[in-house]
Amino acid sequence: MRRHAVSHDVAWLFSGRRYPHEPQMPALATIAMVEPEVERDGRTSRTRRYYLSSARLTAERFAAAVRAHWAIENGLHWVLDTAFDEDRARNRKDHGAENLAILRKLALNVLRRSRPPSQSGESGSAPAGPTTSHGPSSVKCDSPVPGGESA
Repeated sequence: MRRHAVSHDVAWLFSGRRYPHEPQMPALATIAMVEPEVERDGRTSRTRRYYLSSARLTAERFAAAVRAHWAIENGLHWVLDTAFDEDRARNRKDHGAENLAILRKLALNVLRRSRPPSQSGESGSAPAGPTTSHGPSSVKCDSPVPGGESA
């Protein structure tokens, strides 16, 4: 289960106190939190991730945005790291890192398009990557965020 909560009360982040190099976020509209509950080997764990957004999102829209983000992360970046060990790449000089990233993505697209269709009749352009599901994503929040809404 995942709980999602959002708050549109962001004014408290910007007090009258100012200091040099203070981050400026004039378009900030939403502070949000995801709390996934994961059970592995009979043990349950909970973590919290916080997000800042310039869009004024409802809890339901925020939940959809987070799931879309992680679909990209799991479908593309996971494959790039697994197939090309991209996380350990150390190309930093000039445009080397950017050029190699483009080449990896090009190679991945060529491989995906050249894969023969599976026996189940799927097209050869199915995305590679993990196919595990984390179960249904709910937008339930047991305790409301002060000044915000939760679902």
